[in-house]
Amino acid sequence: MDPSVGAIVMIGLPSGTKEFRSDAAGLMFKLALDFDLAPGIGLGTNFGFLNEEDDLGERFTAALVSASLGFDLAAGAGAFAEFSFESAGSSEDGPILILDGGFTYLFSDNAQYDIALGKAVRGEGVPDFFLTTGLSLRF
Repeated sequence: MDPSVGAIVMIGLPSGTKEFRSDAAGLMFKLALDFDLAPGIGLGTNFGFLNEEDDLGERFTAALVSASLGFDLAAGAGAFAEFSFESAGSSEDGPILILDGGFTYLFSDNAQYDIALGKAVRGEGVPDFFLTTGLSLRF
């Protein structure tokens, strides 16, 4: 059971309206590991950290951990359930725990669309419920 391994680096640049943007860039790094558990079933994990500015203008660093269980549904389509943990949501808040699940569609080996619905089950200053969508491209 050899994992697929990848690295994810995200840099958040200050943008958007003044009420919602940070005054400084943020950095996130994740090490991603994917395991095939059985035909059509996989386990994905991420371990990493982020360093960004909170709503008070204070920089903080947090550890990140997540795990997701994915299932193939049909040609190119899949479903997943995931939990995510962040050691701190800001310079003043404690840990955050989020549960979510959703669907994916693989357009090609290098392009995937996803949609998910989730809920924060622990943490201050995080949305109770959220809906996300995205397009991932591999280069």
